[in-house]
Amino acid sequence: LHAHPDDEALASGGTMARLVDEGHRVVLVVATRGEEGEPVPGVLADVDAVVLSDYGKGVLDDDLVDVVCRAAAERGLPVVADPWGAGADRFGAATLVKPNRLEACTALGVPTVTPAADLAKSLRDRIGGASVLVTDGARGMALATANGVDLLEAVHREVADVTGAGDAVAAVVAAALGRGADFV
Repeated sequence: LHAHPDDEALASGGTMARLVDEGHRVVLVVATRGEEGEPVPGVLADVDAVVLSDYGKGVLDDDLVDVVCRAAAERGLPVVADPWGAGADRFGAATLVKPNRLEACTALGVPTVTPAADLAKSLRDRIGGASVLVTDGARGMALATANGVDLLEAVHREVADVTGAGDAVAAVVAAALGRGADFV
């Protein structure tokens, strides 16, 4: 992770991280603010995709989400949003919203036994244009797009710790979309 020379906004107290792989950049977290507290989308100049990951700490407020999604759309960049809690609704301008089962249930106000496919479809219908990928642990994932809902089975492996699994899904999907991949 490193700061790019054009990221002067970081000096005013913002937070940003980049993953650099053989010259291709994917913004993992964009939460940069200028001196007056205004969002600064300029960090998107040389990236292939954006991941907005909200941990409920108040960094990704609605204005910043809106500015980053708008700036990414102007540049043709995919945006993968990883919401926290019930906050999926505010990421409707993203390319993909990736809640886990509990976050999707919380956002929709439905029981946690609701099938992942129903969660993905209902959340996509509710938030608008963004595709929705609900991660569901060992059961896999459900992807709702304009073309319908697909269930993606998990490949079963012995896993010692699932910490960061959702973050890994968001990063891999963003990297793939940033390289021109399409959904299913």
